[in-house]
Amino acid sequence: MSGRLALGACAGLLAGSVSALATPLPGDRTSELRFAPTLSLPLRGPRYSAVTIDLYLPLPVPSSVADAMPLLRRLANAGEARLSVHLASNGSPASVAQVEALLEAARQERFFPLVDALCARGAEVRASPPSTEELVRVGRDAGLIGEHLAAALLDHRHRGEALRLTAETRASGRGGNDLWVNGVRVPVRTSELELLRTIEGERQSAQALLDAGVPLTRLHERLVEEREELRVAAAQGGRGRLTVDLVGSPARGPEMAPVTLVMFCHLLATPCVALAATARRLEERFPRSIRLVWKHLPGTSSGQQAAEFAAAAHAQGGFWKLYDLALVPSTVAIRTGRDLLAHCATAGLDVARVEREVKAGEHRPLLQRDTNEARRLNIPWPGSAIINGILVPGSQPYEVYERLVQRQIAAGLLQRLTGR
Repeated sequence: MSGRLALGACAGLLAGSVSALATPLPGDRTSELRFAPTLSLPLRGPRYSAVTIDLYLPLPVPSSVADAMPLLRRLANAGEARLSVHLASNGSPASVAQVEALLEAARQERFFPLVDALCARGAEVRASPPSTEELVRVGRDAGLIGEHLAAALLDHRHRGEALRLTAETRASGRGGNDLWVNGVRVPVRTSELELLRTIEGERQSAQALLDAGVPLTRLHERLVEEREELRVAAAQGGRGRLTVDLVGSPARGPEMAPVTLVMFCHLLATPCVALAATARRLEERFPRSIRLVWKHLPGTSSGQQAAEFAAAAHAQGGFWKLYDLALVPSTVAIRTGRDLLAHCATAGLDVARVEREVKAGEHRPLLQRDTNEARRLNIPWPGSAIINGILVPGSQPYEVYERLVQRQIAAGLLQRLTGR
């Protein structure tokens, strides 16, 4: 390939060890055990590299990803980058089966051959989802032991892991239209030249960190941290801490908590599901140190309806019950107002009153107030947050929030100790 980039610094080989956990067979056969290892999906390319490409792979494989895979494979095999794949189904049985097949392929150390096979057959698979027999045939052609793959698809030993990975990928807010090169977003349909330029720029950034003494084993983590910090700083735009009007907004957590996390969201947005998952982890990680506040940010017509449901729930004192039911990772690709209405019933709300208030538009002035405030604060999109006056745009990894919360708690402690 012309313009071949220099090999990134790398060391070691991919460790293929997995730990086995015994899982009961389906049904009442509790006396037998089927071993289903907890799997770490393998990397393609060097274990340590100056450049990591994260690919969020929905199944069946989109044409954009299938078209990009030969280039990604070539880059990884040449040692110019390492490729990390994150799996997600669309919730259909055929899609979940493909994720299960890939997990079994990882167990048999044939993960990427099956990824390549599914990419090569992408159009065919999208037009007509393969049966179990056809999927086994594709797997056998990719070097898997067909009998073991058939058994895994029959007893669904990887079903729980497939659903977990799907929920995790969907909650990240990242999909199959983008690649992430050391945390930098690149459209999956980008040209080869543009991708190579991005990789070369990342390689130079990585070399600067290596020269500064960052260990090779922490290189990717530190590169991503830098990108995240730059995004947060850019969102803040050089402004001082932002002031948010919290009067009347749903809130939970100690009033005197050292950290206030204001969520600009609506109940149907995937990035808001991700932010809610992050908030739950933060509440567990820093007990009694975080106060959550909700601000409505509809964004779309479906978001407007979701915000009206949320406001109606708050009027009955049931917002956080609805929040906990609605904002959970799900294998369902699309949520609707009908889902929210069902959640209202589960939360014990007066559903007839909710429907009446939404139909009458009783809470629209409140929603407009929050929307105007979001516009004043330059909130980019639903799923964004403000932590102690610092804007964090949506779709950030959990670690961004964790580090910021840690700094805010430490700053508050120092202020109390010094009396400043």
